[in-house]
Amino acid sequence: MYNMGWENNFKTSFLKKKLDVTINLNGFYTDISANVGSTTIQNSGFSWNTKGMVSYKLPKQYTVQLNGNYEAPRIIPQGKTLDQYSLDISLNKEIMKKLSFNLVVNDVFNTRRFGTYYESNVMEQNISRRRETRFVRLSVTWRFGEMEASLFRKRSNQRRGDSNGGGMDMEY
Repeated sequence: MYNMGWENNFKTSFLKKKLDVTINLNGFYTDISANVGSTTIQNSGFSWNTKGMVSYKLPKQYTVQLNGNYEAPRIIPQGKTLDQYSLDISLNKEIMKKLSFNLVVNDVFNTRRFGTYYESNVMEQNISRRRETRFVRLSVTWRFGEMEASLFRKRSNQRRGDSNGGGMDMEY
């Protein structure tokens, strides 16, 4: 099997940093060759996928976010996968940097499905399935304690400077 590809990421902000846009694009070529007994299986082709996220900060600590993705058909040894696409939307409310509520609608248009197409000299098969359908989820997050990265830096610096034994310091 041989793969090669290219990945691009793009991120920018608009409207005084209230609107964030992130786009990821991947393109790749796959060449598969295998011997199974006396049968040789060979398949090759180009494929691509993209993901996008748009996030907008609303007043009063609300944020709305759209996440979409598309995966073009990919090459597999005896065929290809079917294309996949979906769009999710979420609304987040943060309260005093300690508590946040997140309401998510997964697969807004109910399009997420998985499938494959197999082809050989003796058969042809199409498979399509759905793992889950559209659903709504509400999550609550409570952040307690204080995560301060400078605490880790202080400890690391103390270890390096604490050479009472006359040995050499090692960095981790």
